[in-house]
Amino acid sequence: MHYIDEAGQGDYTFVLIHGLPTWSYLWRNVVPHLKNRGRVVAIDLIGHGKSAKPAMDYTISNIADFAVQQLNQLNLGDNIILVLQDWGGPVGFEYARQNPNKVKGMVFFETLFAPVPSFDVFPPDFAQFQQFIRTGTEGDNTPGSSWDMMVNQQFLLEVLVPDLILRKLSEEEMNQYRTPFANVAERKVMWQLPQEVPVGGDPAQAQVFFESLQAFMTTTQIPKYMPHGNPGFNVSNDDYEFWTTILPNSTHEIVGPGLHFLQEGSPHTLGIAIKKWVDKF
Repeated sequence: MHYIDEAGQGDYTFVLIHGLPTWSYLWRNVVPHLKNRGRVVAIDLIGHGKSAKPAMDYTISNIADFAVQQLNQLNLGDNIILVLQDWGGPVGFEYARQNPNKVKGMVFFETLFAPVPSFDVFPPDFAQFQQFIRTGTEGDNTPGSSWDMMVNQQFLLEVLVPDLILRKLSEEEMNQYRTPFANVAERKVMWQLPQEVPVGGDPAQAQVFFESLQAFMTTTQIPKYMPHGNPGFNVSNDDYEFWTTILPNSTHEIVGPGLHFLQEGSPHTLGIAIKKWVDKF
């Protein structure tokens, strides 16, 4: 697995974990702020970025296993601050669950830590999307199939990424996200990982994985900070308000306008907010 590892000034080790369909490049304008407080490590999840893209089942548990194994080899110390977004959330939460004494804080936004009881919980458009992507089969290139949309057409990368940032990415920036998925044979993760949101107990393996995370997140006293944009995308301000009632030692804060990818829309505001939170320790 590929990762960046930059020395900084301070006692903390910040571990930054991205989601789909991005990679460590996403954090490029956040990293300089965090280096003022310590070492910064940003990994590329298996199947993403500059990491290997093997032919495998891209379940969330498998992806988390690869990440945890990699992080365990990096001598991160016992003063870790996790900074997580999207699928990086459950990956980082699993690392914290396995290493609770090493993690001193968790920063996260636009992510998930518990199973979803039914599609009715989602906004209608997202519910329809989640139902649609579960209908197809791997390798089905029929026009209009879920595989065609997610793999051949790269819906997440070409449509959602630009739409979920409150500024227009340059062509150079878009190409930074396109390049890791230039080979169509290495895009399976784009189709499989979105199906790993456990809804009504399905997929069963993901349900078990997220039940474990939920039990951990709703009991651990590790400080939790949720900086987020307004209005957000997957998670609303009201959702964060509710999360603070079920997650011990947690706070949330609107740090500026933003949708899903706050790292692209307001990276400096995000970096400064994280520093201020850490300085309260």
